[in-house]
Amino acid sequence: MIRFTLGRSGGVLGIRISREAFNTILQIFRLSLPGILVVLVLLILGLLLPAGFMATMRNILVYICLSIPWVLFFSLGYPSFATGAFYGVGAYIFVYSLLYGLGPLAGVVVSVLVAVAVAAAIGYVTLRLAGLFFFFATLAILEALRQVLLYVEINFTGHVGKIVPIIISDQLSLLLLSALSIVNVFVYSYMRATRHRIYISVVRSDKILAVSHGLSPYRYSLGIFILTSALQALCGSVSALYLLYIDPNNALNPLISLLTLIIGLVGGSGNALGPILSSIIVVSLYEYTSRIASYLNLVIIGVVVMVFILYLRTSISDLLDKYLSKILGGSSRS
Repeated sequence: MIRFTLGRSGGVLGIRISREAFNTILQIFRLSLPGILVVLVLLILGLLLPAGFMATMRNILVYICLSIPWVLFFSLGYPSFATGAFYGVGAYIFVYSLLYGLGPLAGVVVSVLVAVAVAAAIGYVTLRLAGLFFFFATLAILEALRQVLLYVEINFTGHVGKIVPIIISDQLSLLLLSALSIVNVFVYSYMRATRHRIYISVVRSDKILAVSHGLSPYRYSLGIFILTSALQALCGSVSALYLLYIDPNNALNPLISLLTLIIGLVGGSGNALGPILSSIIVVSLYEYTSRIASYLNLVIIGVVVMVFILYLRTSISDLLDKYLSKILGGSSRS
């Protein structure tokens, strides 16, 4: 709890932070630090390495920004395939805002607000579904949004696609995506360090228990869905800044949702570092195999996922928690 101390004149003399709040802040920073360090390493490598590697680092940062919100929402038990939809909505609304005279900052705000409205509408309809039913509903919504955008552009603008009116440098795009990745890490760490961790666990495992304690699983899930969708739309808006051209087929590409799902499943939800390392592995593997065997890249990534699911039967975050606990346990005994 944070308390404000007031003087006689009513001015604020100081701020007292309770021990519980101070420990929570320390816990958030402790959980965030490994992920932030990895993001900073990616930023430095992207700035120092040649242009081809810079593009790879940028794509890794994009999928970090998409996969961390996906994993957060998946913690509630909902396997979403709508990532590409919100990424595309963020990119498209941002570009349309620029074309209609808004500035970049206002365009980002508008794109996030539209994504929030879309997420609220989609969540209101679909969150009463569960498991594969929710998955296929979000898959259908992604395709429906893509078709609606195609119809609107063909019939009202006369052509498909939009040229982005503002282009930023590769270095600035790396800085923006790194900052957004760090924001995602902090959001995820906050959810893990506070009572939301308990809320998520209860909502996923026992909805009746959640209701008996005054927590509405439907409303809570809707709130998390809106939050994660807004973060993914924000990533789409930032990504549009360095793209020369967007159209419904690349902005709302199902491959974006597929890669995010794979990264989330391999990375796991134990900590933010899992999706970050998974993004590095999956994106690097996808881009490398695309160059040498463009028709086999998804097959190779599928084999990697099968190894994790069938043989290791765990995720990267679970492996990290397991080995870190062994190391810390061994050091404490010594």
